[in-house]
Amino acid sequence: MKTVAATAGGLLSRDCDRRRFRGAAVGVLLLIACHVLAAVGHAQDDDFPVDENLPAVEARQIIVNGGVIQRVQVIQQNGERIRVVRVGPVNRLANQDQINIQVFRNTFDLESNREDLKKQLQRRVDEIDVACELSEEQQQKLTLAGTGDITRFFDQLEDLREEYGAVGDDRAEKLNVMREAAVLRRRFERGLFSEESLFAKSLGRTLSAEQNATLGDWTTSRARAKFQAQVESAVADLERRAPLNDFQREQLISCITAAWKPPLKTGKYDYYLVWYYAAQVPRATFELILDDAQMQVVDKRIAVGKRMAPRLKKENYID
Repeated sequence: MKTVAATAGGLLSRDCDRRRFRGAAVGVLLLIACHVLAAVGHAQDDDFPVDENLPAVEARQIIVNGGVIQRVQVIQQNGERIRVVRVGPVNRLANQDQINIQVFRNTFDLESNREDLKKQLQRRVDEIDVACELSEEQQQKLTLAGTGDITRFFDQLEDLREEYGAVGDDRAEKLNVMREAAVLRRRFERGLFSEESLFAKSLGRTLSAEQNATLGDWTTSRARAKFQAQVESAVADLERRAPLNDFQREQLISCITAAWKPPLKTGKYDYYLVWYYAAQVPRATFELILDDAQMQVVDKRIAVGKRMAPRLKKENYID
């Protein structure tokens, strides 16, 4: 009985310790939160001398429970943080901003995304100019068409924002608008200047036949070189489990690269695209290059590539 009582007492003691620990942890978190909010709340009351022309070394948005508490900048002088400057009002995430996050994922700042798209357009025009030497008039036409794609995209986004704000608390209607926003997001992820865009249509009309042929060859060559670099990286990763000699490495990279077709897009699934194309190579080809232990590792990678095929198709990497 004493043993049982002692055991029960020990368990109760440990349970109490855990509760005290959790209580202390919650207390610490609440204390930290109070300090953060106090610092933000009194940011404008600081009396420290500061050169306001100094660049802000930090700029952040503090997000709590899905709402923005405060936008602040932290200014440093002589290596010390001397002021937290309030640069935006305390507010919660606006209802329509939920659409922005659904489309852009990482931010609800429309202007920063608009500027990023303008930069993408300029890079695209510059790449085409490098490939086939555009005239100034051709560059202007392409830039105008791409700007039209950006404008149309943000007009559609604004329509969805207004629609989402108008449905109130109707969850079914909100879900329908979110589905439309997901379609817009997929278009954004594919790229606004892809095949169905005003930019692509203008490109076909603006370039001469010779320029179109040159651009096609340049684009394919560049994409192939990028894919080969991805294959080399994937094979290097493979060698952490299955070391290869120089001949095996060269042949494996060559076989996978030979199976490649120009992808519809590139992005976060590029690694899986490598093993998807490796799955298109007959297994007997790999067996001529690799030993049994190496084949086991390659088979696992190829199985992943096969499993990812529906995802790659859904995300518009392959037809």
